[in-house]
Amino acid sequence: MPRRVASERMRVLVIGARVRGLAHLSVLTRLHDLFEVAGVCEADPSLVAAAAAQFQLPAFTELERALDAAQPQMAVISVTPDLNHWIVA
Repeated sequence: MPRRVASERMRVLVIGARVRGLAHLSVLTRLHDLFEVAGVCEADPSLVAAAAAQFQLPAFTELERALDAAQPQMAVISVTPDLNHWIVA
């Protein structure tokens, strides 16, 4: 069965640039017909810089600035450690 393509890509922001964040970025950027990754946010400047360079995305170290600049539609993917999920929520 052929894959159905959405008429408009969902704009998402990935929060977290460690192992799980990189895995999510890898999948989301390959599904470019469904998702537009608006950026990656990570508190560690070196990690976010590396992820942004690898996937050619805007990098943010502050959540509020990331949300304002990226303006994700309907989805923010938080792949932070469990202890930090409440900060993003």
